[in-house]
Amino acid sequence: MYGDFKKLLSLFNRKERLQIAGIMFLVFIMALSQTIGVVSVLPFMDLLMNPEMVQENEIMNWVYTTFAFEDTMSFLYFAGIAMFLIILITNAISIFTVWVKNKFIWRKSHKLAMDLLSKYTYSPYTFFIQHNSSDLTKNVVQEVKQLSKYILRYGADLLTHSLIAVFIIVTMFIVNPIISFFALVVMGGLYGAIYLYVRMKLKIAGDKRLKANEYRYKYVSEIFNGIKDVKINDREEYFLDKFRENSLKEADNRAYSKAVGRIPRYLLEVLVFGGIMILTLYFMTMQGTIHDVIPILSFFAFAALRLRPSLDKVFRSATKVRFNKSVLDLIHEEFNREFEEQKHRMVRAVNSSDSEESLMFEDKLELDNITFTYPRADRPAIRGVNLEVDKYESVGIVGETGAGKTTLVDIILGLLKPQSGDIKVDGLPLTGDNIEAWQSMIGYVPQEIFITDDTIINNIAFGVDEEDIDIEQVKKAAKIASIHEFIEGELEKSYKTVLGERGVCFSGGQRQRIGLARALYFDPEVLVLDEATNSLDNRTQQQIIQSLSEITEIKTLITIAHRFKTVENCDRLYMMDKGRIVAEGSYEELLQNNVAFRSLAKANR
Repeated sequence: MYGDFKKLLSLFNRKERLQIAGIMFLVFIMALSQTIGVVSVLPFMDLLMNPEMVQENEIMNWVYTTFAFEDTMSFLYFAGIAMFLIILITNAISIFTVWVKNKFIWRKSHKLAMDLLSKYTYSPYTFFIQHNSSDLTKNVVQEVKQLSKYILRYGADLLTHSLIAVFIIVTMFIVNPIISFFALVVMGGLYGAIYLYVRMKLKIAGDKRLKANEYRYKYVSEIFNGIKDVKINDREEYFLDKFRENSLKEADNRAYSKAVGRIPRYLLEVLVFGGIMILTLYFMTMQGTIHDVIPILSFFAFAALRLRPSLDKVFRSATKVRFNKSVLDLIHEEFNREFEEQKHRMVRAVNSSDSEESLMFEDKLELDNITFTYPRADRPAIRGVNLEVDKYESVGIVGETGAGKTTLVDIILGLLKPQSGDIKVDGLPLTGDNIEAWQSMIGYVPQEIFITDDTIINNIAFGVDEEDIDIEQVKKAAKIASIHEFIEGELEKSYKTVLGERGVCFSGGQRQRIGLARALYFDPEVLVLDEATNSLDNRTQQQIIQSLSEITEIKTLITIAHRFKTVENCDRLYMMDKGRIVAEGSYEELLQNNVAFRSLAKANR
């Protein structure tokens, strides 16, 4: 339990811990006011049953005399109004405390979600290779909310209502210790026995819910992302069955948790009602009347009325916290995941420092004996690669599928960090301190273009606020990418046309051209094309090749090619095989001198 408390506390900074202390003070005031509200019933009922109490009770007599009441009836009215106001103020304090508490919890939920998403976003590229995106989405969107609702909220309720219950029980013992002792033994025994019986079952059910929820997100993501394959292969029912199985597990475990949390409430109602009846019959039997004990019965009835919801909340909160322990473990683990690259980037993001001045590209890019192995892979994807790219040079990288071309480009982009060797820009090694400066010089066009469900202009000026977009630069980039005429001539809303999720309303070739325009919009010094013209027809491909050849005089171009037509005019080609550079030269030189290149070129014209 202490370990779980430490995990939870680690999610709060110093300021938030001080806010928690303030909320706990409010909770203390609320508990005290609830107790005063319960106690106020006893003197009022005494006075109601015996008006002569005004003369017999010192406190009542002092109030009666000091404020010069005319008779006991007017004093009784005063006492009734005073009790009503006490209860009214008590509930007002409770409402205010609940409002402050919930505002803090849900603001913290927002902050946790933002912090976790930020932590993921600034994680190195290899992190995303190793983790399912649906799991990361689930953690940010649902599990943080689950933590806030069932650990923070119910944990706060557990403390709040435990304090209220303690105050009321102490008051009951002061009034009548014997009755209070038996009541505490019966009610406490009931709750304690049930909780001890179900606590491990709740933990197991919580673990099952978490795992089932991971699969729910996974299968929903796979259905939507692969809907074309799902339909063509007639696999709708397969994926629906997988989702149904895990959704049912998640629902059953939630239902178990909620049902367990409700059981004592109904048993307690029976016990409270039965206890009051037994006390009433006991006093009638022993004393022949209940007139003299109505005040004490009223006090215990009102105390039970206040105590029952608090005990119910304590038990329900304890079961919810126990059920969701696995969520606390998960979020704590995610926040304690550390990467050196992540720390560099997050610090710079917070400090808003300008790292671009720390690196210039005036001469050449060098890869010096680079070796890279993917996590959990048996052998290197890149082995001892040496490569040079001069500024304003056009370089092509070719090779069969699986040769390591895309991995090599990811290393050049700074997405993958090699286990050995150096990447140098003008002789300066790339490090965590200057990698962003290098990436800011690069325009990248991948094989699969990421399209947001937004307008064409916002997809080209990717991540730029609308008021900051240079529309002329957008059009200039679109013209080079041979997409401007299509946008202006065939689309009714022109650049304001919405592309749809993942660009489903447009062809693969059109999406690739928008991706190329995006890379060109930011006017990069280095343009990297990862088989970026594969989806284009020959005419459009030739137009883009011609446009790119015109800008290579002012830009450095690195092209991964599947079709060799796109690299015929490159200044230099590197041929890869099994993660190594096996040949280097111009297109014509390799075509004449290298049999493997000649065979590959013939197959991929």
